[in-house]
Amino acid sequence: MVAAILRDIGARVTCAEFVAAIESYLARELTAETAAEADTHRRSCGACAGYLRRYEATIDAARSAFEDEELETELPDELAEAILSRRPKR
Repeated sequence: MVAAILRDIGARVTCAEFVAAIESYLARELTAETAAEADTHRRSCGACAGYLRRYEATIDAARSAFEDEELETELPDELAEAILSRRPKR
């Protein structure tokens, strides 16, 4: 999948390709060569560097929003019924 998103090594990574592969980039799932190409693009593109900072800040904010709360694991019956009643009939 990532290979389809990022062009062959040696080609310049575009902003669209960088954004499309950002999740794999942050998870360090890219090959060393592809990661180097993405790093080169990030260092030379202020827009993508800023996008990456905001993306990481959003992830951090989402994680910290619930770190002190215990999440409810049960789905209330009323909610389940409401969801099921909206399903398209076959």
